[in-house]
Amino acid sequence: MSKNNKTKELVTKISDLSYNKDFTNLQVGDTIAIYQYSYGYEYYYLAKVVRILKTQIAVEFSNCEHKFYQNSGYETNSSSFGSSKMIFIPNTEQIEIIKELNCRRSVISKVVSLVSRSENCLDNLTTEKLKEVYQILTNKEEETE
Repeated sequence: MSKNNKTKELVTKISDLSYNKDFTNLQVGDTIAIYQYSYGYEYYYLAKVVRILKTQIAVEFSNCEHKFYQNSGYETNSSSFGSSKMIFIPNTEQIEIIKELNCRRSVISKVVSLVSRSENCLDNLTTEKLKEVYQILTNKEEETE
């Protein structure tokens, strides 16, 4: 990992903020944050509350309904080893960080996919443009031959 890993900085920044897990005033339609820990990686997502049950909160996420316990915020049917999900009520700063974090991950994924699956996307660039891309990706000003 590089010294200036912006994604890691955002994850650290959001995890340094306290998680509000007081669900007493939660209403259908409210925005909720989902924290997922999976085999050493941390992910954050935003979702909408779709139902509030006696002991659970149902949220819409990835076109599926997920249920979480009101008393702990943890997912009700989490059975996978090494992975867990938890919800919390995000403040404005946390919402903005989660949006930026997910935007970064999406763009990074698209760039990696584009470069790895198609040599043509690089072949169509001039040598000067290729050098610019290299300098951006490596943060270096090296002379390439």
